[in-house]
Amino acid sequence: MEFNKSVKLNGNIKRTVSWNINWDRINPTSPSEIAIAEILQHIVEFEQTLDSEKETTCLLSESAAGTFMVERIVPTSGSLVRVEGRTQEGSRIWRMVHIEQFAFVIMAKQIEADDEEQNPIGFVIFKELEARSELNDEQDTKK
Repeated sequence: MEFNKSVKLNGNIKRTVSWNINWDRINPTSPSEIAIAEILQHIVEFEQTLDSEKETTCLLSESAAGTFMVERIVPTSGSLVRVEGRTQEGSRIWRMVHIEQFAFVIMAKQIEADDEEQNPIGFVIFKELEARSELNDEQDTKK
C-alpha cells in the first residue's frame, strides 16, 4: 500500500508525504504491538478517505487531564501502551493504558495555512512498529 500526498497551501507545496506500507516489515509479537498494528490498519483505511489537499488525520484520546491530540503510540513488551500527545493548551502528556481499555477517535482535521509540517500519525505508528520488529529480529538472531 503506497501513500503519495502533496498538499498545496497558498500556491506553495506545504508538505509532501510518500511512504509505503509493507505489512511484511512489521512482525508484532507482544500483545500491545499486535493491538497497535490493528489500530494502524484502521488509521490507514481512514487516511485513504481524506482529501489530502485539505485534510489530515488527527487522533484524539481522553485522560484525567482532558482530551489530547495523539502524537505517538508506543508499544511495550506486555499489554500496556504509552500514548504520547499534547493537550489543547500545548502541555505534553503521556498516558499509560492497558490495550483492552485503549480508545481514541480518528478524525479529519482541516489543514490550516499555519500548520506545522508533520508526518501523518499512521506513518509515525508504522515506523515505531517497524523499528521494534527490526530490534526483535536482531535479538532473535543473537539467540
